[in-house]
Amino acid sequence: MLPVELLLQIFEQLHDDRPTLLNLLLVSHHFSQLSESILYADVTLKPARLSSSDSHSGSRRTVLACFAESLSSPPSSGSLRPHRNRRGSTVKRLFIDGSDIPSIAQAEYEQLDLILTKLPHLQSFHFIHLGSAVRWSPFATSRITAPPFQLTRLIFNADIHLSHASKMAHGFLASQTKLEHLEIGSIIEEALASTNSDSAVVAGHPSPVVPSSLRILETSALDFFLDTGKTSNLTHLKLSSSAGSRLDTLINSPPPGPLKNLRVLSTSRTPHLPSMESSGSPSAIATTLLPNLEYWELRSEWVDLAAFLQDPCVRRFLVALPRLRGIRFSADVAVPSREGVVETFESVLGLKFIEVRVRRKREAFERYYRGEEKPRLVQWRCEEETEWCQTWEHDASAS
Repeated sequence: MLPVELLLQIFEQLHDDRPTLLNLLLVSHHFSQLSESILYADVTLKPARLSSSDSHSGSRRTVLACFAESLSSPPSSGSLRPHRNRRGSTVKRLFIDGSDIPSIAQAEYEQLDLILTKLPHLQSFHFIHLGSAVRWSPFATSRITAPPFQLTRLIFNADIHLSHASKMAHGFLASQTKLEHLEIGSIIEEALASTNSDSAVVAGHPSPVVPSSLRILETSALDFFLDTGKTSNLTHLKLSSSAGSRLDTLINSPPPGPLKNLRVLSTSRTPHLPSMESSGSPSAIATTLLPNLEYWELRSEWVDLAAFLQDPCVRRFLVALPRLRGIRFSADVAVPSREGVVETFESVLGLKFIEVRVRRKREAFERYYRGEEKPRLVQWRCEEETEWCQTWEHDASAS
């Protein structure tokens, strides 16, 4: 028998081959353990949806209820299989996908709390619900103990009721001190920012502390995170449209190095630098704030690339970034001629590529590289609209 370490490396090559992993469950107890460690590492659950096994029986057991049972049920009589709690220990990433559900029943949130108590090694929690306001925060009820895990990634994409936003900010979020990637809604951020308000703090819960490990952040409350003094390690930052004016203020009156390690910036518009006449040196101002910025994603539409470059705000911003290597337009921008591309490369000496959406195929992107006549088609190894938080050198390939 090969050592466990080597077998695990072999099994991990089957990460995307679920049928084979399911077959390996039946080979032996040893293979079953190895297969489960990979099958359960990434779990996606849809709340308020019947499982296929129960749809014919008339039972109302949901997917969340079935998964909670699979984590806690004792083995059947005479079974040689160990207790199913082992499965919970293998879950590293949990995605609750309520994107197509108008409303989530309260019983489903109770099942989710139960599931979370069984996942001691959970690293990533992604919750999405685009329907009615969420009246839930993880571990907000007194009968549930504190989280058994320390997340490195938290994405909470939902409209949340204000009272539960406070519980989320001052309860659950305050307990997660090793976060590296954080995306939360504006209502939760408002609760975070109101730490000093007596009405906002939940009794018995600590005040939220932004961990110094934070590297990737999507926010509409840039002020709060800057005021904590914990933004110096940020490498990726996505700003909502409401946070754009704050970035303008920072650029015009920068504190010492709050975003000195920032490599990727995603904005809905171009930051406004002062003119040469009013400031003397906008380049010096911008590089004080963003000295190491390499990639800029712009989420607003432009008529064409020539108009983009001719805009005074754009030109000042681009020239002020000495390390800029790539520009990405996630929305539409027309490239009517090669001249606009060439002019952009001539204005920004360190720029290596300009990435635009292919209009005839909206989900595709292509890159114009310096010194090349034709663009290359780009393949991102991630979900759409998450490109901004990736490693741009390694998570995209151009051919």
